[in-house]
Amino acid sequence: MILLSLCIPTYNRVETLMVMLDHVICDPDFDEEVEIVISDNCSTDDTEMEVRKITSKHHNVKYYRNSENLKDQNFYLALSRGEGAYLKLLNDYITFRIGALKMMKDYVRRYLNSDINLFFYSNLRSPYRSFKEVQFENVDSFAHDINNKITWIANFGVWKRNFRELGNSDKLWRTQLAQMDWTLHEVSLRKTIVVNYHGYRALTVPNKKMSYAFFVPHVINYYDIYKTYMDRGLISQGTVDYDKYRVLSHFVGSRIIQYLYLEKEVSFDLVTVKKILDEYFGNIPYYRYLKLKGCFLKTMQKLGVLTAVKFIRRLFSRKS
Repeated sequence: MILLSLCIPTYNRVETLMVMLDHVICDPDFDEEVEIVISDNCSTDDTEMEVRKITSKHHNVKYYRNSENLKDQNFYLALSRGEGAYLKLLNDYITFRIGALKMMKDYVRRYLNSDINLFFYSNLRSPYRSFKEVQFENVDSFAHDINNKITWIANFGVWKRNFRELGNSDKLWRTQLAQMDWTLHEVSLRKTIVVNYHGYRALTVPNKKMSYAFFVPHVINYYDIYKTYMDRGLISQGTVDYDKYRVLSHFVGSRIIQYLYLEKEVSFDLVTVKKILDEYFGNIPYYRYLKLKGCFLKTMQKLGVLTAVKFIRRLFSRKS
């Protein structure tokens, strides 16, 4: 029986993908219980040619190529092509630290015959940093403590027997956060175990650029998904308000400073972005703090002070 399917959607990242595959295949815990499933979203580089060299040598590395680029639907296809008892979604730039693949397999075995969701989350925040695993009984407590880490596709996994419960629709793909909706749906159905998993190592992705309107999926779509669960009485307003503070302080806030105030080049309309942010975060005190901080840094930048500070920091970091 295949215990674990590592399901990897990919598109035009042949260099990174090949390094990743080499790491996983050479892992001593990559054995007959594990398969790698690559779902290629119609890459235009050498992905197919290079991966087929590997599949010809390793029967538990499987390659599928879509006839066209299906965008986020490829996440679903990658999972659907897995045959393991547990289907683990992974980015195409993730490798495992020593012993991490074994740890994942051990957890899958432990909960294999239970009616419990199992997720592997990278670096849970306080108060769970020292915990090995955390148990959640409902959606509200899960959303309150997990926060925006729910959006990272490498944090998602599902039992093969529960795979059919996942949504599969054009509307879902347009959110760019199918993995978030899938997670909340699974948590609403049964008890959940989240493993505090330090097993990933991310590779550097060459020429990775911001190619989409960042704040649309990570603010509008993100909170619209939460709203559907609020309307069902599964998530409280207090949890969403707390989540907005955490999203601002740990994720979106740095982009607000970079894009709206320090004028980092982007391909989307910043006027619309400001309206979005005011609508979703206008009543959050931390958002007002970020706006003040942004104005201050913008002034320092115009005066040349910010550039000087960055130069001094860089100089001292090199000496140390």
